Order: sequence, then C-alpha cells, then structure tokens
Amino acid sequence: MLCFVIPPKTVKSLGNAATLTINELTLQRECFYYQYDERGRLIVKHVPGAAPVFFVYDLWDRPVLSQDGNQRAHGKWSFTKYDALDRVVLKGEITHAGNQASMVQAVMNFYSKISQNPSLRYEDRGKAVHGYTNRSYPVLTHELEVNTVNYYDNYDFLSSPYQFVPEPTLSLTAAFIRVQGLVTGVKNRVLGTKQYLTSVNYYDKRYRLVQVISDNHLKGMDRTSSQYNFTGKVTKEKHVHKAKEQVSITKEYKYDHQDRLLKVYHQVNNESKILIADHHYNELGELTQKNLHVESNGKPWQSLDYLYNIRGWLSTMNKPITKSGALYNDFYAFKLYYNDPSTELHNVRQFNGNVSAFKEERPYEIEDSGSAVRGGYSYTYDPANQLKMAIYSRPSNPSLNGTYNEAITYDQNGNISTLNRKGPIEGITQTIDDLEYHYAGNQLVGVKDRGNVKEGFKDRGQTTDYTYDANGNLISDSNKKIASIHYNILNLPDTITFTDGRAMVYTYDISGRKLKQQVVAANGSVKLERDYVSSFLYLDDTLQEIQHPEGRIVHQVPGRSSSGWEYQYHLKDHLGNVKTTFTTAPQQEIYRASLEEATNAAEAAQFNPTYDRAVRYTSSLYNHTQSGVRSQRLSGANEKEVIGLAKSLQVMPGDTINMEVYAKYFTPTSKSTNVQRFIVAAISSAFGLSASTIGEAGMAYQSLTALHGAGLLLHSDEETDKAAPKAYLNYILFDQDFIPYDLGFDQVSTQALETGKNTPHEKLGLQAIIKRPGYIYMYLSNENATITDVFFDDLQITHKHSPLIATTDYYPFGRIAQQFSRERIVEQRLKYNGKEFQKEEGLDWYDYGARMYDANLGRWHMVDPIAEKYYAWSPYNYVLNNPLKFIDSDGREPIIVEQHTEMKFLEFSFGSDAVIQGSQLKNDKGFSATLIEIRSTLAEVSFEGEKKVQGEGYELGVGGKLVFNSLAGNAEAGVKDGSLVLGAGAEAGTVGVEGEACLLFVCVGGEASFGPQLGAEVAIGEKTKVGAQLGIGGAAASVRFVKPPPIISNDYMNRINPTPKLLSDDPIPMPSRLSSIKMDAKEYSPKFNELIKSIYDMVPF
Repeated sequence: MLCFVIPPKTVKSLGNAATLTINELTLQRECFYYQYDERGRLIVKHVPGAAPVFFVYDLWDRPVLSQDGNQRAHGKWSFTKYDALDRVVLKGEITHAGNQASMVQAVMNFYSKISQNPSLRYEDRGKAVHGYTNRSYPVLTHELEVNTVNYYDNYDFLSSPYQFVPEPTLSLTAAFIRVQGLVTGVKNRVLGTKQYLTSVNYYDKRYRLVQVISDNHLKGMDRTSSQYNFTGKVTKEKHVHKAKEQVSITKEYKYDHQDRLLKVYHQVNNESKILIADHHYNELGELTQKNLHVESNGKPWQSLDYLYNIRGWLSTMNKPITKSGALYNDFYAFKLYYNDPSTELHNVRQFNGNVSAFKEERPYEIEDSGSAVRGGYSYTYDPANQLKMAIYSRPSNPSLNGTYNEAITYDQNGNISTLNRKGPIEGITQTIDDLEYHYAGNQLVGVKDRGNVKEGFKDRGQTTDYTYDANGNLISDSNKKIASIHYNILNLPDTITFTDGRAMVYTYDISGRKLKQQVVAANGSVKLERDYVSSFLYLDDTLQEIQHPEGRIVHQVPGRSSSGWEYQYHLKDHLGNVKTTFTTAPQQEIYRASLEEATNAAEAAQFNPTYDRAVRYTSSLYNHTQSGVRSQRLSGANEKEVIGLAKSLQVMPGDTINMEVYAKYFTPTSKSTNVQRFIVAAISSAFGLSASTIGEAGMAYQSLTALHGAGLLLHSDEETDKAAPKAYLNYILFDQDFIPYDLGFDQVSTQALETGKNTPHEKLGLQAIIKRPGYIYMYLSNENATITDVFFDDLQITHKHSPLIATTDYYPFGRIAQQFSRERIVEQRLKYNGKEFQKEEGLDWYDYGARMYDANLGRWHMVDPIAEKYYAWSPYNYVLNNPLKFIDSDGREPIIVEQHTEMKFLEFSFGSDAVIQGSQLKNDKGFSATLIEIRSTLAEVSFEGEKKVQGEGYELGVGGKLVFNSLAGNAEAGVKDGSLVLGAGAEAGTVGVEGEACLLFVCVGGEASFGPQLGAEVAIGEKTKVGAQLGIGGAAASVRFVKPPPIISNDYMNRINPTPKLLSDDPIPMPSRLSSIKMDAKEYSPKFNELIKSIYDMVPF
C-alpha cells in the first residue's frame, strides 16, 4: 500500500548527498503520506499544505467518521450513517473533543454488543431523525447535526407539496412506484441556516427519471419533467420555476438516426417556441455548422461553421468569414494552429497536440486601414508542456504587436515562479506586471511586483501577503486588502472580509451549490444581493436572467423599447471563453432637444451638463420647433457660447449614429474673439471633464488635449467654407482606451443666413458607422474668428444598435485583457472558461464551483480536492500550466479540451524541471512519427544501441535514439544495458537515467517506486495500469506494468524506470522524472532505506 509520495521539487532538493533527509516541515508542506490500520484501512491521509485527514471505521469497514484540520481545531467530526444495504442515508457533523484514538474506541464500544442487537448496524425508516431511527453510531442529539438525508425504495417520507404532478404535454400521467433500489428523495441543508432543501425523484417503468420536484432557498419550488424516446434520449423537458416570479421553460430536442443532437427548441411560458440551435454534421460525425436563433423564415441570426484537421481536431470557426445565409455576417471567428505554420503569427510548430498559435477575427471591428481586426497569440512551451511564452500579434495593426505578451517560469512542482505581463497604459505598451512568487512548500506567501504600480497586479509591499488555514485554504490577502476569509465544511468561502469592514458573503447548500451572493458595505448594509436557482438568476429580488444552452434570456431592461424576453447568445472560443455576446433584439434610441419649456426636464436628463447652461434665445424667427419659440444661440464671444448642446454615447461595432440639427445665423460682426484660447476647456466642460478627472474621464480629457495640440479640435480654413461662419455639428470617435480614430463635421452654409425675411433653417446632418468598441462625442460649436450669432434648434441623435452587446479578450491564464459592453444591459458575468467572474470589491476571482480561481496570479487559492490524481503537481496548480489545451470544468481537475477525438494522456518526466507529454520519433532524414503511429508495426526500439527503429517499409532513426520535441532543444534520454527489466532483478551494469527530478513512491512493507507519473492515475499493487495517450489525437495506447517489480533488497522494493509494454511484446523504455544520481543499482537501496526510515520516524505509520 502506498505510504508516502515525494514530489519532484522535494526530490530535487535531496541532491546527491551521501545521506538523503527530509525534515518534518518539508514533509508537511510538500509530501503526500498515508497511514493504515492493521486491517489495511486508510486512517490518515495527508495532502501537501493541509493538515492530515483522519478516518474512523466501524466493524464492517465502513467509514463512519472523518476529520480535517479545520474541524480538528473546533472539535468537530463528519459522520456517515448507512442502511441495511450499506447505502448512505445520513451525513452531517457532530461536536466531539475526542482525538482519533478515542473516537475509534468509542465506535468499538458502541458496537461491542452488536450480537445482542444486530439492528444497531444500520438505520431503518423511523421518526427519530429526518425519517430514520437514529440507532447506529453516532447517535444524534439534534436534527441540525444532519447535513444530507437520502431516501430509497419508496415515497413513504413524502408530504403533499412533493406529490407527482401529471404533465400532459409530455405524456406523463402517473409515476411508477415500484422503485426498489432507486434514490427517491434527498434533503440538503443550506449551510449556516436551519433550512433544508428537499428534492424528490419520480421514475417511469423503465426506471428513467421523469420528474424532479425540489425546494429552492427562496421558499418556492421547482419542478422539472422529462420525456424520452425509445433510445433513452430526452426529447422534451419542462421546468416550472416558482419563487419571486413564476416562469415555465420548455425545451425540445431532436436527434438523427445516430442519436446526434440536431435541433434545440426553447420556449418561455406560452410565448413562441424558438429554435435556438440547429446542428449539422459531416460523414465523420463532426459538427460542421451550428445555426443560432433560427427565425421562422429559416434564417439564423448567426451561422457558426467549423473545420477540422486530418486528425479530427478543431481548427477553425467561421473561416473564411461568410454571411452563410444568416441575418448578420459572422460576429466572431478563430483559427487554431497545431503543427501548421502561421505566417502572420510566426509560431513554433507543435507536434504533440499543443496549440502553437491562436488567431481570432472580429469582422465588425475595423482598423484604420479598413481591414477587420485580426489578432492572436503564438505559444511556446517548456519540455513539460507548460506554457512558457505567449506572444501577442495584431496582423491587422502591427503597431500593437506585443501589447498583451506573457512570459512564465515554474518550479519543479508546477508552481509559477515568475510572470511578466505586458499591457497598454495610455495607449503605450508597457510592463504592467513583473511578478516574482515566493512559496512555503506549494503555498504562495508573497508576490513582488516590479512592474507598473498603477496597472495590473497590486503589490501592497507586505513581507507576507498570504496566509492559510489548516486545510490549505487562503484566509488573508494583503494585496487585495482581505483581512479574513472564512470557509464552510466544503472548503468553499462563505465570508470574505476586507480590512475596512466591507464583505462578500456566499451561501451554499451541502452539495456545494451556490445559492446566494451578498456584497456588504462597511456599515453592514447589503449593497447587492444575487440569488441562484438552477438556471435562474435574481438580482435584489428581481429575476434578471435565465440561462439557456447557448446563452441567456433577459427581462426587459428599463428604458429599452422592447417588451417581454430577449434572447442573447454567447460566441466562445475552443476553451469555452465567452468572447462575444449578441442579442436578437437590438435597440434604437432617439435623443431630442427642442429647448422648449414643456420638455425641459426630459431633455436636460439627456443633454446635461450643456442643456442647463445653454443660452436659450426666445424668438419665433430662429425657432424651428413647431409651435415653439426657443433655440440655442452660440456667438463665440466666450467659453459658454463656443460649445452648444453635447452628448456622449457608448457604442459597439456596427452601430449607426445619425445626427441632425437645424441652424441659421445672423450677419457676422467685425469684433474678434479668441476661440483658440478656450476651445479645450469649453469642450471638456461640455462633457463633464477636467484636468483633475481620473479613470475614463481623465483619459478622455487627455485625448481632447492631444487633439487640440495636433490642431484637430479647431477646423482649418482649408476644410471649411470661408464665406460661411465656422459653426458646426461635430463628432469624435474614440476606441475603448479613448484613443481617437475618426471625426466628422457638417458646417453651416451661407444658405442659413437670416436676412430678416424668415429664411428657412438649414438642416445639418451626419452619420457615423461605428468600427470598434468605444465612445462617440457629439457637439455643436461656433469657432468663428469674429462674434457671430448662430442659432441651433431641434437637435436629434438616433442611435441604432448592432446586435453586439459585449466583447471580452483574455490573457492565456484568464486575466481580462480588455472588455467592453453596452450601457444599461444585464451584466454579462460569464467570462473565462464560461465561469462567473466575481469582480465586486476588487476580488477578481472566477467561481468554478469547487474552488475560486485567481487569474491575475494563474493559480488556485485552495487545495485541489483530488490532488492525489496529480502527485507531481502542486495542488494549487491551474490546468497543468497549459491553459490552451486544458480546461477545468468544476475546479477539481484539468481535462483536455474536446477536439472531437477521444483523448487521454500520460505524461513521463525527466530533467530538473522538465516533463515530456507524448513523444515524437525522428530519424536523421527528417521523417517523424508519433509513438502511437508506430504501435501496430513496431519491431524494436533501442535508446543507445546500434539498433534501428523499424517499421513497415521505412526506418525511424539511426542509432535508435528517441528524440523528444521540445522548445528547449532535442532532449535525449536513455537506459543502458543492464537497466531494470520488468520481472527481472538488477543485472550487471549501471542504471543511468539523465535528469534530476522525479516522483518517489514509498509503499507499506518497504516498497519504494519511481513513478512515471504526471497527470496519470497510478495504482500501486500487483498490477499497475496507466491509461495513456502518447501524442495527442490518435487512438490511446494502454501502457501496462503486468508483473511485480524487481526486488532490490530484502527491506524495500524499488521500481526504477519500469519498462512499459505496448500491445506488442517489444519493450519500449520510457523516460521518467528520476534523480540525477547515477549509481550502481546496489547503491539505491541503502540511501533510500535511510531516507524512508527518517520519514517513518516523523510519521507514525
């Protein structure tokens, strides 16, 4: 049995000393260890950085008690109770000050007379505690000690609110009641409260779940009913939600003869049924087209086209850009590069499935050159397939190349050591983060930033930035001014308190579902409250959005012209990052200013601050409004009469802005004015800007000042009609960083001269087509060199929205590089990997479910719940440091991004900080093949002999060398004659493996094993199986260690680089992350004997 595991960072620290030692502090911080009782049951489990977890069993080897470090500090134990079939029926937490030994004895004492009362072994249905008898250990004193209750076999526990409800539209008339062996109900406690949420399951006669009725924490109920076809696929589903509002959601699914999903329909209440997704496939079963929100005429709002490479990996979405018969051209497109080169991104090709480059295009965003915005990254990796550099390129605007670069280094356990991040500051690319990480074991204790102090990561200059609780959870962060973080029994943060008294409070049930988020002010008042019920999101007791499979639907937003529900859709990249969100109900807004008394209040709200200080002139001669008398006069005589009505709007690509105003003027005087002197102040004042403003307003002021300095705020004589006054309708377009990229004007002509005979007003008009996210500033002006009375009336601005409502770009590890969204929309909080971004109070964490992720630092702040699947990696590591190939679906473990091929992986490691995933065999003639391709024709592989790698009709390598593809160069690893062969002892010769770091497994009975372990499941025992994918993409190889390891000494076993076999009988040695120590095989045993004995002295096995 596995006893302890020494990760690579610790193995490297052992060095080549004559005596290998690990002190107790290092053991606790960096190593895994396990302790078993005399019956071989695990009783102590230790994960690096967390206190040990204790387990207590009953007489039937069932775990009945457990205790982690946080519970130990408060004298609490988690318990589990079982029924007669050993099914879990009750789980909860009790308070007991006893240590593990006393709890073991308490269990033994309780069951000492089991022969006299056999029913003490299990729970029966009863009335004592939540419908059970409460007779097995531990006997509970209060119902609130229970967190989870499971019911089986029948519905005897039911009360009336949970009775089956017939659903005729789904052909559900009655529930099947002979459900022996099935879960019929569950009660989950809302942590921190006395509330329990009950869920009841109903089945049909084929034991398919057809209805679930459950409470929600808002004191309402949810009912989900399902209809199936004969193959067991859900064809129709109806969800009736009742809480603050009552809503019914119906979804229908259509499949083809191969059970591939073809169509998804969505319906809210009794409104029209919407075809939200229409799928098309090729002959290989690959999704080739997805149509979103298909109208009744058959036209979708967006048509997403997918292409794949010869291995079936996704290569492009929406390339080339086409209309594809949709209502709108493509809003977003991307291309992935693997082993194919990009002339625009200059990538280093990858042959092992890593993404070497990523290019995206937003056709509605236009550069100054007139081409669509195209940008992306090229990626380089270290030998461990950890992302080393991400180089940003902007082929459509090369001046922005390098703007969002990142460079990262790591230690042997995959903890980030340094991170350098670029970003734009006032339009200039600078280093915003130059971070140096400091650790105690795997726990981050400090980060020093030598980058720009105003942007990016905020380093407050403390010696110790981060502290942790006994379970390895972050409990303070001086850089974010977090004074304390309290966690619940699930190691989820329920209260985050800042140094000034502000707080964020989360509510979960015992299953880990987030139910509520509150943002609390320093005075204790709740500033914001979100409630989560299934796919329904409430904000301050108002239902705000409902998630659907392709996006969300939202309530009508105040001030918008639409009514009912609005469907919105997310366009994502291959990682599930939400890049663009569009709506199917684009709005049109009209702003008018007649300057008449009756409309003052409404117009002032739209055009202030310029409206209130406008010089209104009362005269029907200069008025244009029907039945009106007022207009605005601009004489140019002073700052107040240089700039007239003004308005700024936030805009998105594809928007159309139409501006019009009516004007006439009186004969110019000969009296001079100095517009040059106060034009900047006048325009700035019109938009509420000044030299002292900060943030976006400050950026806008600086841009206006720069425009004036370049002579662009005042119109030159060469571009105007010299015979007419220099009076204009103007606009300036800024991007989201307030860098101006376009401007326009329309000048009053001589036709507008008022001679006293009521000359008709001249209509000035402009149209601006928005090319990129940003802002438009519109204003009236009189820049004439002499005082001239110009009168403007009936200004109207029409803003026609494109469907785009939000765009977001990310750095590789998830930090938001730039984002933009429309004003007055329901906030789009799903961002990186499609996870909810917690931006309130500057927290900036992503909620993955089981853990919160800090993208600014590229790591978790809580220990991985299944850290033991990844012994060689830090339990705080994010997706094996390869965020282009892996995602984390729920905060528990990395998974390979779906590339429409079933992929599993095994990573072998070597070198001081290097890990190789997969391999590439290459000969001196440049021919290469992945190991997986060789499998079926393999005759022989030799690392250092004169033998050749043979195949069918070709030779793969002269000298028999296995060459690994890595950016650091070709690394060679070899095992010489005399290497340990599976099933054999140590032959004469030397065991030589080049490299330093490895995983050291030490097992009960004295076994020690070096594991080729990184991302692979290793079962230590008579048979060890590792499911492997060598080279991403093809069929998976199965590497099996089928015989007991060789015996090196009488005391301990040492599995040194065991020889895995493929399906053929020919051995293929694999490199592993082994120590750099080169010694005779006989020397291994004594050195590790001493090491193991020293660990045994520290941990009482």
